Amino acid sequence: MMQDLENHLSERTLFIDSLQSELEQVKELHASLEKAASNAMDNLDKLRSELKLLEKESSDQASYMISLETELRQSEVELKSAKEESILLNHELDMLRSEILKAKSDTDEIGGKESARQVEIALLKAHVHKGRAMIAAAEADEERAKSVKFGQNIVVKQLAMEADKAKKETEKVETRNGESRYRRRN
Repeated sequence: MMQDLENHLSERTLFIDSLQSELEQVKELHASLEKAASNAMDNLDKLRSELKLLEKESSDQASYMISLETELRQSEVELKSAKEESILLNHELDMLRSEILKAKSDTDEIGGKESARQVEIALLKAHVHKGRAMIAAAEADEERAKSVKFGQNIVVKQLAMEADKAKKETEKVETRNGESRYRRRN
């Protein structure tokens, strides 16, 4: 057990040493970065000095720089405006997506109702078709009845004509018989 503790202590000591070593490396890196930052600041200050010197040396270049700065500001304004417009367009796009989803949902709901209505319409059309068939059958029956009635009327007229003809013939026969009786009597 004591051996375990010593081993554990030894491992901890090695771990602490490695951490201290890493800490030293980080400190060195930090110092190096600070030095690089300081050098960069010095270089930046030097560049600024040189820029001021160049601006003093050439007024044409200065006016050109002013022109460039104006263009840069204008471009920045345009960029800001474009970003704002992009935000508005994204917002509108989100709203359109929401509206599309709602419309799709409504369309699906309407589609379900439409399907039910289509079934109802099909049933109504079937009833209408059946009714039309019944009407057509009734009209055909009516036409047959008219045809039969017309045929019967023709037959009745023919019978009436034949009866009239027979009556006239009977009257002629009776008239002849009456004349022949009268002649026989005389």
